[in-house]
Amino acid sequence: MLSTIIFDCVFQLLLDFLRPKNRLGYIFKSTPSVSTLAKAYADDLTLSTRNTDDMQLLVDLTVTWLKWTDTMRAKPTKCVSLGCKLFDKRIKNERFTPLQQTVYSPFDLRIVVDGQPMKFIVDAHEKEPFKAKHFKFLGRWLNPSLTETDIKEKIKASLLKDMDLIASSKLRNGFMKLWLYQFYALSHLSWPLMIHDLDRSFALDLQAQIQSTLKKWAGIGRSADSGLMFRSKKNFGLGITPISDFYQRMQLVKCELLRNSADPNIQKLYQTRQKKNASVKRVWKASNLASVANAEVDLDLKFPSQDSRKGLGFGNFNPNPSRKERRILVVKKAVSFFEDTHVYPSFSLSQTTISLVAMVRIN
Repeated sequence: MLSTIIFDCVFQLLLDFLRPKNRLGYIFKSTPSVSTLAKAYADDLTLSTRNTDDMQLLVDLTVTWLKWTDTMRAKPTKCVSLGCKLFDKRIKNERFTPLQQTVYSPFDLRIVVDGQPMKFIVDAHEKEPFKAKHFKFLGRWLNPSLTETDIKEKIKASLLKDMDLIASSKLRNGFMKLWLYQFYALSHLSWPLMIHDLDRSFALDLQAQIQSTLKKWAGIGRSADSGLMFRSKKNFGLGITPISDFYQRMQLVKCELLRNSADPNIQKLYQTRQKKNASVKRVWKASNLASVANAEVDLDLKFPSQDSRKGLGFGNFNPNPSRKERRILVVKKAVSFFEDTHVYPSFSLSQTTISLVAMVRIN
């Protein structure tokens, strides 16, 4: 643990060494007051500039600093570059070759690291097709086209693999398999569903593919109301979490982490995205859900109430929760929204409702 802290302290010197070049950093078009030059996590370093010449300068400065330490050096085989720009066909002496036949296209920066050429994000020598077009950085797969199509297929294949593993297990009780789905299969999806910019329709498609399997394990008919599985036990359900709700929850957690980030630039970027998404009504956006959930939490904090048989003064009320405590309150409020979507449709199912009441009376 001590060696890790010492390394971070030393590596911070590199960021301080590059700080005088902050004016060369990439400026966000949507938020001109925010720019980024160097971002680091442990020994992973990301450099962002507005042109290739400045990028080469920063790489050279980084190599110079690493040589100065006498204990560290660059590893070009693990370095990857990616550039995106507008390509004008009227320019005859274009230095770079676009990856796609589009006006705005990714391209190879042709950066040199310690005398060796830096790899482009698209690696023609990689045998695995997915890795040939993607680069993994801090758990997120990056695509030069900035699309998530192949990543969706990878997530889908991972989920179906977990479901097949659970189905082929020696467990004979379907509820045991449901437990594995809830605490094993969904846990594998938590990070990719949070870190990638996916869409709610993708989560709904995933849920549709495994819906019949979950009903089979639960021992209910294929045509039965799905809310029977997804409602909480309080509302006479099994308490299983659907992938669509889980995806929205993870995206909400990401929004809360960005909104309350310790970096003021991250907060500004999130506020810009939030304002942009506020006008979007037809497409689900996590920032819109976060705004509604936060407003409800503010209302509950200002006007606390009691919904059980216990008195109004029961428990310790905290009017000023910490960031972590507030994030938990926001997620719980969003989960209550999801619960309503599973409860309300059952009100129109008179036959199912009667049968459930009969089951309760018999038991």
